[in-house]
Amino acid sequence: PVIAVGKIRDPFLADRVIKEGACDLVSLGRTLIADPHFPRKAQEGNQEDIVPCISCNRCVSSQRESFLRCAVNPLVGRETESELRMQPTKHPKKVVIVGGGVAGLKAAEVCANRGHKVTVLEKEHILGGQLNLAMIPPGKKGLVRFREYLERKAKDSGVDIRLGAEATKEKLEALAPDLVVIATGARPLVLDLPGQEKVSKKILTFVDVLREDLTGIGKDILVIGGWIMGAEVADHLAFKGKEVSVVEMRTELA
Repeated sequence: PVIAVGKIRDPFLADRVIKEGACDLVSLGRTLIADPHFPRKAQEGNQEDIVPCISCNRCVSSQRESFLRCAVNPLVGRETESELRMQPTKHPKKVVIVGGGVAGLKAAEVCANRGHKVTVLEKEHILGGQLNLAMIPPGKKGLVRFREYLERKAKDSGVDIRLGAEATKEKLEALAPDLVVIATGARPLVLDLPGQEKVSKKILTFVDVLREDLTGIGKDILVIGGWIMGAEVADHLAFKGKEVSVVEMRTELA
């Protein structure tokens, strides 16, 4: 028997490669960590409810830690913890979540499914937060499926999503929430480098690089940091025709 494995994250694809005779069986590894109910949901025709595996290998790297982890399934490795089970609340609250990225949308879905009244304030005109930046480097467009999944689950749970709505003091006071959840995401670290005042207009963060047009930047680019973000930014710049050098203090790259 021939068993196909690796990035088969869609039940339609799994079905097709078997029907076409490319293999006899399909093996699901990371896909079942992201959603252990994948086979049942596929069988019942609930493909849109399957949590998309993003093939980030968080599950692989977490083997050095105390329990298995997954970037898209926060319950992995903690299934027996009673306080994390989805129980309806006896005391519904008014919850405002500031930020419509991965954390904000997941928090909104969980709160709404527990019976709270949830409003998400996102200052941009699109949901996803920094996930939208993560889609830009070469080969990362598949992340759009995860963003669409999070948005769909939040809306299906009855969350009130407001785009282009910055969380000002006045807005929060008008909503009068019982609880405010801050999910505005991380900010890039800006290094204090000797002599940087001489080239300050050319020092950019990964946010600048992934969001902006690069035509005003020279051909030779130095990327400081060679782990995941640095490596992907370097790949993105090289794809745009830049000459890229990477400096990493650790003994290995991402």
